[in-house]
Amino acid sequence: MTTCRSRMVLVLAAVLVLAASFPTPAHAQRSDPEARAALAKRITHSTHVRFLTLTGHIEARNVRVTADGFASPEIPATLQDSLSHFGLLPWDDVLAVDVQDNQAARGAIGGGMAFGIVGLLIGFAGGVASPEGEVGSWSLKGAAAGFAGGAVLGGLIGAPQQRWVRVYPAAPGSSAMPRQVAAADSAVAMPIRVIAIAPFADVSKRKNADQAAQRIREGIVRELTLHSDANTVSIQTVEETDRRLREAAYSTATASHLPAAEICRLLGSDAVMMGAITRYHQKSGAGTFMSVVFLQPATRGREVEADLAIYAAPSGRVVWRQHIRKATGLFTSTATLGNAVGAAVAEKFPYTREPAHE
Repeated sequence: MTTCRSRMVLVLAAVLVLAASFPTPAHAQRSDPEARAALAKRITHSTHVRFLTLTGHIEARNVRVTADGFASPEIPATLQDSLSHFGLLPWDDVLAVDVQDNQAARGAIGGGMAFGIVGLLIGFAGGVASPEGEVGSWSLKGAAAGFAGGAVLGGLIGAPQQRWVRVYPAAPGSSAMPRQVAAADSAVAMPIRVIAIAPFADVSKRKNADQAAQRIREGIVRELTLHSDANTVSIQTVEETDRRLREAAYSTATASHLPAAEICRLLGSDAVMMGAITRYHQKSGAGTFMSVVFLQPATRGREVEADLAIYAAPSGRVVWRQHIRKATGLFTSTATLGNAVGAAVAEKFPYTREPAHE
């Protein structure tokens, strides 16, 4: 009996050791009904909704927020986005959601401030010139009149101007919108040991954006590799990832649009980071020259916005999301920009070991 118990203890200890050797898988928390209701309310008040996916932007109207995703009769059924059926865009296929809003509020504030200052100066001058010398009263009345007039004019000018406003994922610190944050989930059977960084899609359509996307990808791999001692996973090298894609006869552009589960299978990884470059701006030679002439060293030379996500195999479910906005100086290269984005990713990377408590 004693021998049998000893063997059972040894087996249990071995199982615990093996379990501890694998990092706990991360899985994205599904948005709760209250958060979904808040997002649905925000979307309902917008005439157009824009979804960012790995294949680009999809615009739709009459969008409903459901537990399975975003439903609308105007959402196309495309195999590229792995839509479950016509009119439904699953949560895991969406990198971000924007709603269309006008510039009335922004125009009213800007116009009010500008005209308010003008009114203040006119009122001040009138008060100085008045026989009573009531500078304070004249200044206050001038500022109030200027602000009111400027707000009305700015609101009228801004009302017809449309802009896109990000509503999902929510901004950090906001609890009103659903957020998908990496969290432990014992229901995911496969442990995450190797993560590959796939080529990023370029939806900005700007010159040299595809080159910047590649440098950003390399920067992320470089920064995560530099912090490998602090991570619970291994990062597949860019060379290995590209070799596997070439062997499968996929170009960089095509691979950036592949379903996550498929690319994980091709790369032999347990998870893959994919994403899209939504905005890229590079200051022109003339702009750089003018910034130097007018002594503006703090001017941004390169700017980028990107939405990234980690998908776990074999399901292709999202386990982590991040929106990144970075800029570098005038005489910096795309490699410098890539390193800056990589550092931002490494800072929020979900597969980082917990600090040891003394």
